[in-house]
Amino acid sequence: MNTVLITGAEGFVGRQLVPSMHDAGVSVVAVVRQNYTHGLVGVKTVSVGDLREWNDWRATLTNVDAVVHLAARAHVIIERARDPLEAFRDTNVKPTLALFKSCQTAGVKRFVFVSTIGVNGVSTHGGPFRDGDVPSPTEPYAVSKWETEQALSALALGGATELVIVRPTLIYGPGAKGNFLRLMRLVRSGWPLPLGAVCARRHILSVSSFCDLLVRCTHHKAAAGQIFLAADRRPILTRDLVITIADLMKRRARLVRISPWILARMGHISGFGVEIDRLIASLEVDSSRALELLDWSGDENVDRDMKGMVDEFLGTHHVHR
Repeated sequence: MNTVLITGAEGFVGRQLVPSMHDAGVSVVAVVRQNYTHGLVGVKTVSVGDLREWNDWRATLTNVDAVVHLAARAHVIIERARDPLEAFRDTNVKPTLALFKSCQTAGVKRFVFVSTIGVNGVSTHGGPFRDGDVPSPTEPYAVSKWETEQALSALALGGATELVIVRPTLIYGPGAKGNFLRLMRLVRSGWPLPLGAVCARRHILSVSSFCDLLVRCTHHKAAAGQIFLAADRRPILTRDLVITIADLMKRRARLVRISPWILARMGHISGFGVEIDRLIASLEVDSSRALELLDWSGDENVDRDMKGMVDEFLGTHHVHR
């Protein structure tokens, strides 16, 4: 592989993926919304602004061998769109299909689309999500990703640009946002957390391991045409995750035992049902296809990325006690 173009290169995963590609001996084209410098020799940065308004991919894709498409409208904490699903479609579906068509025209060999495990569903019961499961997206973000997967698959049929789809679970590491950021804030606050009785098994994913998988997806022969579920090899209990974060912060985890059923009722009454459900429901993922076909380790950097996430959080928030 000579050159890989990465969209969303300034995002949480993108900031890790660019140097990972560079270290693998790949020439990188980093596509960002605004001017952004990675500080690495051999990394070309292209500022495209809003992807919904960008249609000049021809020059950018010249001599590009593979594309990793990370850019997307992801989970929105405070949703202000009147129609959230249409807002996700507008950013996640249409620009992705336009980029893929441009890749086909430019002769790009492979297109790696980063989707979400939410395409499979929000929770598991009695066993992990597996390759071949019937998709069951429920949230607007996941629905938009599933619609994109289907449209890309149709476009890829009979074409020269190979499609690879990756559905990661919740990703952690330095710079993590969303649910991990909220959880770290709660642990740091010292407030008792009502998760002592929660035995939910959650598969999460180290950002370093995920980047290693994406590097493999850009060039490995066995990746072509595949859909990969991505997660660390071993799940973690929600309460153990809290304890791990507290230990890294050198704090005592203050866990209170409250029935998950009561927590679910409280969440739905208070309007935080979705957030509570994510904490108390299991979400297990079988990544065996990626492990076997791509010789991916899946969990080399679990401890390093967890510690890096907490250290970065403490440093950014100026907490040293």
